[in-house]
This record gives sequence, C-alpha cells and structure tokens, in this order.
Amino acid sequence: MRLVGILCLLSTLPPTTFSLNCTECRTINSTSCTGESVLCSQNYVCASFYSKTLNNDGTSSLELIRSCAPSSQCNVTGTIGLSSGKMRMFTSCCNDTDNCMSPNDTESSFSSQPNGVICPSCQASDSDWCYSGSTLLCSGDENVCVLHATTTDGNKSSFRGCASKSLCGSQTYNVNGSNIAYDLTCTCGGPPSSTMCSDTNVTCAAGTVCATVHAVTTIGDASSERFTKTCSPINQCGISGIASIPNGNMKIMTVCSIDNCSLSFPEFPKEKTDLNGVTCQKCISADTDCYSSQTMKCTGDERACLLQTTQLTGRTKASLAVRGCTTRSICDLTRQNYTVDGITSATKFTCTNGAAVVWRDLVTAAVISLLTLKYLILIND
Repeated sequence: MRLVGILCLLSTLPPTTFSLNCTECRTINSTSCTGESVLCSQNYVCASFYSKTLNNDGTSSLELIRSCAPSSQCNVTGTIGLSSGKMRMFTSCCNDTDNCMSPNDTESSFSSQPNGVICPSCQASDSDWCYSGSTLLCSGDENVCVLHATTTDGNKSSFRGCASKSLCGSQTYNVNGSNIAYDLTCTCGGPPSSTMCSDTNVTCAAGTVCATVHAVTTIGDASSERFTKTCSPINQCGISGIASIPNGNMKIMTVCSIDNCSLSFPEFPKEKTDLNGVTCQKCISADTDCYSSQTMKCTGDERACLLQTTQLTGRTKASLAVRGCTTRSICDLTRQNYTVDGITSATKFTCTNGAAVVWRDLVTAAVISLLTLKYLILIND
C-alpha cells in the first residue's frame, strides 16, 4: 500500500524535463554534414534547417544546418520569391534518440503562378535592413511581403521579397560557437490595382493599399499614441523606425492589409543608447524651418540627420519644424498629404548624413500630426 501511495504521488508531479545530445554542423551544397555532439538546453530538440536557392540563371545552392533548437522552430516550410530567383526553406526535428537526424526536404518544385500580390524588392550585404523602391510580383502561396535579415556572428545581410506566411518569425542556431539568426519580418502585400479600405470607406488609388500606421510620440513627460488607417503606396508597407528629437522621440510602424491577410503588429524597434559617431543639429520651431547651434549625439541605428516640416491648414493652421536623429527606415517613406476632421496636414522629411547630403524626402503623417499637436499643446500651456 505504501508503494501504491508513492506511485500515486509521483503521478501527480509535473513531467520532468529532458536534454538531448545533438549534432552541430553546417555545410553548403550537400545534403549531409557531420560535426560535434553537444548537450542541448532542456526541452530542445535536434533540428535540421534546409535552405535551397534556385537562381534565374539556372544555378542553385543548398545550405544545411544541424543544431539544437526549440520545438517552436520545427516543421516550418515555405518558399520566398526574390528578384534574382526563388528560395525554399524547410526545418524538421527529431527527439527520439541522441544525435538523431530528421528527414531531408524532398520538395524541390517552385510555383510560378502569379497570385496578384506585390511586394518591395531589395538586397543589402552589410545591413539587416534594405530598400530600393523596386517591387516584385508574387506567385504560388507567397502571399505576404518579407524582410529577411541574416546575422552571423555580428555580420548582417538582408533582402526583401515575397514569402509564404508560414515562414514568418525567427530561426536561431548555434554551430560550433557560431551564432546564426534568420529573422523574417512579414507584412501584407497588395495588388497593383485599386483596393477598398472598408474601415474608412475610401477607394485607394491604383498602386496603393490599405495601411495602418501605429505612431507614438514622446516629448518630455507627455506621450501620445495613435492608430491611423489610410491608403498608402506599397513601398511604405513594413516600415518601422525611430527618431530622436529634442526632449523626446517618435516611433512609427506601418502594416498593410489586403484580402484575407492578417498579421499582428510587431514591436517597435528598441531604443539604443550606444553612440554611433553621428552628430546632428537639434531644434523645434513653430515655423517652416529651424536652425540651431545645438547638437545631439545619435545612438543605435539612428545614423541620419533629419529635418521634418509640417504645415496644418483648414480648421487649424500651424507650422512646425524639427531637427534630430533618425533611422534610415524613416528616411525611406514618401511624401503624403491627408485630411482628418477638417485639418489638412502636409508633411515632409529631409534626411542627411550630417554633411548636407540629402537622401530623400518623406512623410510620416500620423507621427507628424501627433508631434505637431503635442507641440502646440506645450506652447499653449
């Protein structure tokens, strides 16, 4: 009876965790690899990550990684469309024995049937972000737009294109002390035809899609947050950035939607305090420009200097100019005018590298309206 009682007690305890030994290796253009056996973290499994690329010129390449991985990375498969070709990603896992090998990807075909979705297209060999203004017609089940960033021991590269929604997320591996991370940030794409934004009952112009802008502006102890829905060019989708201004900052993110595509808002980029060597002017003025001998040292990924100008007309009239630091992503938005509640806002950003080299003009309507209204409140007080 005592033994039965002990067994009953043990059956009520939570299941014990386990640790596997898995093979760590990485190879190019081979379907197998060998390496050291390592003890994984608790509840990790043995994963095999395959990435096959077929280029437009007929050449191909294959990457294989075997490593410990969380089960959330398992059984992920899909394709990515690039301007230079196609890529297929596949992750399989096993946990039955130490150093077990999960099956290889047997699917090798790529669909070329257009699906009506259009996405931004670009590549960068030294950054986890890119933009070119080019677009790409998607095919098969690649019904979302993706920013694919790869980081290997601090070295970064990235590209934009079309992707299967199943691939959205992150994959992280450690191979013989080398950290490899694939971060796939997805946004909804849109067709090159007119689209109805049902929430605002507005028919967008050809080449634009329905966009939701999430903006947060902070000046001193005051902060404003707003979601704005509007028609937007496809190249403004998936933008996420931060700008530092006198006594505060502003963050912006755009997510576009079309058909049945449903993606949650990602997090804002984290504020970074490490100095990057860039110095910019800082000022706020109730005018169309502002000049100041005061400067601010930029941090993190804010490697551009900005001049933001805003003019409000209609029921309220006001002007605002702001200088500070900003991320490149904000510099790649475009000019936009919009009207809300009888107030028309015309906004423009000019970005430089600190040596008066203009990158391009842009508008972040929701952020600028928030910043303008917050500024007006502050000076009226």
